[in-house]
Amino acid sequence: MTRKKDNLYELVHSLSPAEKRYFKLFVGADGKQGNKYLELFDLLAKQKAYEEDKLLRLPTYRGHANRLQVAKNYLFQLILKYLRSNRKNSTPELEVLELLLDIQSLYQRRLWPAARRLTDKARKIAEENDYYDLRFTIGEWERRLVAVSADPQHYGDSYEAILDRETYVAQQLELNAFYFNRYKKMRFINLREGYIKRGRALDEFMSCLKHPHLQDFSYATNPTAQLYFYLCYIEYFYAMRDHEYRYQINWRLMAHFAKHPVLQRNHPETYLRSLVAYLLNLLDLGRWTAFNRDIEILGQLELPAYAHHLQRLRAFEYLHLRMYEHYAQGRFEEAVAEYVPQVLAYYDQHDHQLIFLDELLLKLEVGWIYIGVGELEKAIEWVVPLEMQIDPKLFADSFTAHCIILMMVHYELGDAKTMRAVAERMRDFLQSRRKMSSPEAFIIDFFLSASEDLGNKSRQRELLQNFRSELAVLRRYLYVVPVYPIENIIWWVDSRVSQRTLAEVVRDRHRELEGNREEFIRRARIEFPGYTDIELPNFGEE
Repeated sequence: MTRKKDNLYELVHSLSPAEKRYFKLFVGADGKQGNKYLELFDLLAKQKAYEEDKLLRLPTYRGHANRLQVAKNYLFQLILKYLRSNRKNSTPELEVLELLLDIQSLYQRRLWPAARRLTDKARKIAEENDYYDLRFTIGEWERRLVAVSADPQHYGDSYEAILDRETYVAQQLELNAFYFNRYKKMRFINLREGYIKRGRALDEFMSCLKHPHLQDFSYATNPTAQLYFYLCYIEYFYAMRDHEYRYQINWRLMAHFAKHPVLQRNHPETYLRSLVAYLLNLLDLGRWTAFNRDIEILGQLELPAYAHHLQRLRAFEYLHLRMYEHYAQGRFEEAVAEYVPQVLAYYDQHDHQLIFLDELLLKLEVGWIYIGVGELEKAIEWVVPLEMQIDPKLFADSFTAHCIILMMVHYELGDAKTMRAVAERMRDFLQSRRKMSSPEAFIIDFFLSASEDLGNKSRQRELLQNFRSELAVLRRYLYVVPVYPIENIIWWVDSRVSQRTLAEVVRDRHRELEGNREEFIRRARIEFPGYTDIELPNFGEE
């Protein structure tokens, strides 16, 4: 069920228990004026989901919705004021921003020597933490203060040094913006297109990666630029489904974060999501020992004290990865018994902390796990409502995965009419965007044909055997070709033809891949058209 979102409710629930306690003390200092808002604060803190009707039952706001809105706005600002005053939430960035406010006050009062000492302190903190944007602002204040210096000689020497620093900082800012924008563009293409196949979307990826700055690692001259350099290549190999190359870059990225702790501090969310992507990559490669070793890093990861939403996200991702580990190894029953309930309970409690795309993927995975244990009604419960939430223009691959899971479920239920309608909807969407691939065409044709005589077992068996033959060619591409969720449909077809459980088929498939991974990778890189147009740059000694 989709919950009503409210900014104040989410802000209140982002506070830790200690912060809630100290906020009450902070508000209590204002006497009756402050205490008036604590009742509203307490009620919001106790709510499991935002329910405005309960707020309107309070005597102060009964029958006065406008008065409640005014109180909510005031309480929102009051919490922000408390957070600004709470030194425990201080970060190096906030420390520099506070110093800049102090510098401005001292400058306006003509206390220039004192202001100059603070600019030196602010610049040192900014340099230690790679805050290039703040270093630029500090440089502006340094120029102003040098301009009012009484020593002409000191003025000249200082001004040249300041200009040199500003030139360097401006170059680094421009470089970081370039790499960040390239990464975001590639990320957007991935979200828009799903896994890249060929044509215009692949050309867009190529144009991004063939820029000289992404062909030579030496162009990335600071840790932040290098971070986004890695992320661009991870995005490309993620799109191309090359788990092995993606693992190589993911491993370098994790080493980069370890070498530059300042990046963990400046980009905690990127660090957390990169670590999760690295662990997923290990599962994709079937490296179970390495996964079980490195997931402990996630469990013990120290994130900034103020980033409560990241702490919750870390806890959720830990459970989610454990669930996915069971799913990837075909241990569907164990996943349902142990981790699915924990994941769903945590999601239900903290769903306002998840990115929308993460919600889609979670629900699709849970639906597939329920198919694996034959609990089709529960699969429908999680997957069918997604139809009203997925915009296929924005989340093409999630839309395709949704349609495939729906068709499998309705095939199992014997619902030919609904199965045909979903197949036609998927076909019309892919044709309208001119991005129909051969595997998707095979899938749609199979379900359309199967819907014509779903009760005829011999006919269905013949269709399934032909379908498996058509998809068999994809087996050698599973580690490169953009096939998600084609792996699922291959496993499902194999289980139907061989009359084995889905779990048995998945486990056998993993054993096959484990013994032939290098051969799969070698053949796919040779035979997949257009894939070898991009080569890895020389990453140097990083």
